[in-house]
Amino acid sequence: MRVRIAFVAIWLALAPSLFTAYSAAGKDKHRDHIEFNGLIEALPVAGLLGDWTVSGHTVHVSITTQIKMDDGVLPAISAFVDVKGSLLPDGSVIATDIDITDGAGVVRDVTFRGFIDALPAGGLSGDWVASGTHLNVSAATRIRQDVGPVALKDFIQVRGLIEADGSVTAEEVDVQSVPGSNHQIQLEGFVDSLPSGLIGDWVLAGTRVQATSAATFRIERGVPTVNSFIEVKGFLLGDGSINATEIKVDATPGSAQQFEFSDFVDALPDGDLIGDWMISGRTIQVSDMTHIHQEHGIVAVHAFVTVKGLLLPDGKVNAVDIEVEASPTRGGRITLRGFIAMLPPAGLVGDWNVSGRLVHVTADTRIRARGLAVVVGRFAEVRGVLSGDGSITASKITVRF
Repeated sequence: MRVRIAFVAIWLALAPSLFTAYSAAGKDKHRDHIEFNGLIEALPVAGLLGDWTVSGHTVHVSITTQIKMDDGVLPAISAFVDVKGSLLPDGSVIATDIDITDGAGVVRDVTFRGFIDALPAGGLSGDWVASGTHLNVSAATRIRQDVGPVALKDFIQVRGLIEADGSVTAEEVDVQSVPGSNHQIQLEGFVDSLPSGLIGDWVLAGTRVQATSAATFRIERGVPTVNSFIEVKGFLLGDGSINATEIKVDATPGSAQQFEFSDFVDALPDGDLIGDWMISGRTIQVSDMTHIHQEHGIVAVHAFVTVKGLLLPDGKVNAVDIEVEASPTRGGRITLRGFIAMLPPAGLVGDWNVSGRLVHVTADTRIRARGLAVVVGRFAEVRGVLSGDGSITASKITVRF
């Protein structure tokens, strides 16, 4: 308890100079204008108007304050926020803008498309399977059937939350095309097989695609072969195959043309992100040169990711960039800036307290002090993963001053 009181005292005493110094580094040159971020520790008893506590700092919120919740994260204890406003002499802030950027336990929706492989008996509520992914559909799921009724082989778009077992709890299912309809669909994937020429039957990610002389072939990026990555537009036929109107080649094996695709992660290397991943049943080579973005979710098996890279001659993908779109792992990548209030008894590995927030520092955490001693009272920038309990597992800490 004494540590916490001492920390707050240090914070309030140094806050004006801290935020003036910090904002001076930004574009806004007004000394009373500040921008900072942190985690919500207290909210008004009723509603959002009144005094908030953000990482030990009082933030005055009024009807003129713009509160942004673009990511669907509601203001709550342990939510992570960006605050803009004016600094008062007592160290509190009159907020002009608050952006709720992340929260403990928050996950992002996943949106994907596929064909209905299986439906429950006797109604729509229950377990569905769409292109190999199990869907949990309930009475709360919004099902849009404007194009046609739900049935096997329909092409659908699903929006929902990824669960730990890889299933998706569907919030919305939109029927985009039914067999025999005049609604054209678009899908992409790797070529499993193709005819000796361009005319004939192709197999794309397990789906048969019929290409006739009426189809448009766009092969500016290479002549397609097995393992090429292509995009197909066409009409869904009664047998579940596609009558192609256009086939576009995005990449061929061994080409220098970057391409991108999105799908669920099937497997990851043991204990590390560097190595071979499995996505769409395909080997994705990830190296220390691969940029991995986890702002919207954490890398995990069953995460939904977008991969950019090069298609190798053997059909593997050399990943240049991977962005996690949604993940079954609760939490998110955040950056916390504030004073160090507590350090481990010996060394730097262990639990820190920064801006009133518990920070787990491991042997893998990169610490940059720029010649400064890492001691209580320093101002630090912490990058890491926000866990469900509100603590942060740090990947990088930079001591600023």
